[in-house]
Amino acid sequence: MNTNQLIVLWYGGLAFLAAFLSNLGPGVTMAVGLAVLVLLFLTGWHHSHHAHRLNHRKLMVAIVLPSCLIGILTFMADTTEYDVGLPPPAVLEEISSQEIQLVDPKFHHRFFLDRLSGQIKNNSPKTLNQLKLHVTLYDDSGLLEEFDATVKNLNIPPGQTGSFSQTVGDPRARLKKDVKWTYQVLSARGKA
Repeated sequence: MNTNQLIVLWYGGLAFLAAFLSNLGPGVTMAVGLAVLVLLFLTGWHHSHHAHRLNHRKLMVAIVLPSCLIGILTFMADTTEYDVGLPPPAVLEEISSQEIQLVDPKFHHRFFLDRLSGQIKNNSPKTLNQLKLHVTLYDDSGLLEEFDATVKNLNIPPGQTGSFSQTVGDPRARLKKDVKWTYQVLSARGKA
């Protein structure tokens, strides 16, 4: 493979990356791929005797400048304007907190983030979509902290159990190790 073919392959890879990042669709990606194959064929057929004339500086200029240009163009093309509008009306209904049961809940802290996980049993006649908990952290000296945590994007049908795992609260350092926690279900919402 000669230097010209390497440059064409580099251009092709950058073009594929730009097409992928800009979500132009598979048709554009296929057209770029065909163009790269044609260029590979042409550079190998007509310019093979010129392969040793390019030095390393020309090769770097041929690779670095187009890379920067494609990166800038991809960044500039990634702009979308959204229309102003109101969110759709909420269709979720209240579910009694007595009908929701957490199974083996866990509270994790890692890299400044708190995460709740476990399973939720939905004993209500509605599909559970959202759950709000009150979390209390304490140690041997007493109360450390309290906060409310909302678990969203649930889809647990009536009478079934589903897993959940979600980051909650604000990022912060928790250096204490011997901390215990409790929770209380404040509210639940779902669809009939």
